[in-house]
Amino acid sequence: MQQWGTLAVAVLGAMSGIAATLMTDSVRSRREAAHRRDEHRRSTYVRYLNALERTHSRMTIAAFQPGSRGRRDFAVHQAFHNDPQHADPKSLLSELEIIASEPVAVAARAVLQQLRQVRDTLATRDFDAESEEYQEAMQPYREGLAELKRVMRGDV
Repeated sequence: MQQWGTLAVAVLGAMSGIAATLMTDSVRSRREAAHRRDEHRRSTYVRYLNALERTHSRMTIAAFQPGSRGRRDFAVHQAFHNDPQHADPKSLLSELEIIASEPVAVAARAVLQQLRQVRDTLATRDFDAESEEYQEAMQPYREGLAELKRVMRGDV
């Protein structure tokens, strides 16, 4: 009879060990999945911010090249729509809206809209990059970008 008691205690101990291992693995798996989601979100945020800045830079370069207004309009729009890395802000916004919190998604949409306004201003207006008029036209985009970064930092 005592052998059965010893065997029962050994079985219970083994079952407790297995249960603890399974529980630990489950917790670790959830923690790792959450970490991967956070890393993917951070990566998407950085890619979106980089896409905005690259697009803005391409548009600025195109706008301040010498040439006619028609050529400038075409060049600025091409710079906005054609990302050589195939990571334009509009396509990244779709991914961002799926994984981001609502405040980040709202701010990201607003910044893209402000970048479109910069595009239209650069395409249709003739001014110098250092002019006060250009700086005023850029201000809403800069402020929106700063707000987006602030909201993103709070989300990661």
